[in-house]
Amino acid sequence: MKTLITGSNGFIGRHLTKRLSNQGFDLKLLSRKSFQDDCQKNIEIINGDLTDPNLADSSTLVDDCEVVFHLAGETTDESKMYGLHVNGTETLLQQVRNSYALNQRKIHWIQLSSCGAYGASKLNTGIPIIITELTRTAPQNIYESTKTIADDLIIDFAKNNDWFRYTIIRPSIVFGDGMQSNTLQKMAKLMKVGVWLPYHPLATANYVYIDDVIEAIDRCITNPAALNQTFIVANDCEMSQFMDGILAGLYDSESLKFINRRLGYLSSRLINALPQSTFNLYKLSVLSRHIHFSSNHIKQKLNWSPATPVPEQIKKFVRSLK
Repeated sequence: MKTLITGSNGFIGRHLTKRLSNQGFDLKLLSRKSFQDDCQKNIEIINGDLTDPNLADSSTLVDDCEVVFHLAGETTDESKMYGLHVNGTETLLQQVRNSYALNQRKIHWIQLSSCGAYGASKLNTGIPIIITELTRTAPQNIYESTKTIADDLIIDFAKNNDWFRYTIIRPSIVFGDGMQSNTLQKMAKLMKVGVWLPYHPLATANYVYIDDVIEAIDRCITNPAALNQTFIVANDCEMSQFMDGILAGLYDSESLKFINRRLGYLSSRLINALPQSTFNLYKLSVLSRHIHFSSNHIKQKLNWSPATPVPEQIKKFVRSLK
């Protein structure tokens, strides 16, 4: 099966490329950056930028593809987000339209989105909330807003073109080997010296391991149950269990883990007692929110489930950092 992957040199893109290449897929990889990995015979590298308006006038990217994985994303530079997420999606959709006009080949578009589309930061009210695919989108920042607009463009395109099918994947916070964010690394370093960030005793950790995300995407490729569906991909656990997973990765000694846990508990109580204005509430919101992202839909439709609980996965990840 010939497939196109945008954002193939990104965190999730590299993992997906490796999985599909090993499975024998013929891949076209579109990337704004030079590709670092050794290319195999079934991989064609295309250096290009979806923000280039000239790209929309051709159909060379998708003219022989049955599946398009749209993973390209900008996570740091807000000035580039609308151009890539919205205009870039429109450009790629025009490529798909041009391609269908030439060869009448149906396309399955698999879109990497984000659970941020549901506006979790706004919902941090202290009341437990369960978010499903039926929850109304309410993005809170430029990244979340532009990704949500892109999702809507794809859904509308499918409504107007019966030869076009989509699957939208909305993962929670993805972690694993090769991740760009160093938030977890910083947390591990702080906990190593007995300093914990304050988290609410009932808070939920909204994380999912990269291999579980790739498995979810893989299951969408040929399964008819994935067509024209949006799936939340998450593996939530209690924040206290998440923290214990980090401790288990840092220490083999039960006594050291106990001492660190007590130090962390005391430091959390102290910080929670200080005025909220002392801290950046946006950064701390993920440590105190009572939000659960439900993956029941993808479990029922595609029989997907995480390989292991997040505390076990975060323990292995922290150990790999040593």
